[in-house]
Amino acid sequence: MLPVHPDVTFDKAARGCIPRDHELAWLLIDNIASRFTDDEKTAIYVELGCGSWWEAITHMLKVAVRENITLPEPLIGKLTVWLDGYAGNVDEPATRELLHRLQRRAY
Repeated sequence: MLPVHPDVTFDKAARGCIPRDHELAWLLIDNIASRFTDDEKTAIYVELGCGSWWEAITHMLKVAVRENITLPEPLIGKLTVWLDGYAGNVDEPATRELLHRLQRRAY
């Protein structure tokens, strides 16, 4: 399990607001849940209910890549800023690759 992201709402480097893990996870599921199977939804809602935000977000990103789901550009921007907060984490590069694959679809 990853360390909890600091409860920071403003990045002083002028990159704007850093979404909190739980807010981003719920925003993501609200945007793409209709495209998931019932089993995928159940698994993700269990992760969300357990407070496993990182796992839920990466799970949703994996499904979005696999199912060719296009995310809205503002959501991709929030995900990018959020993921920047995990720079250096062992799981960050794989998650960034998922995000890059989704970004390419948005253009």
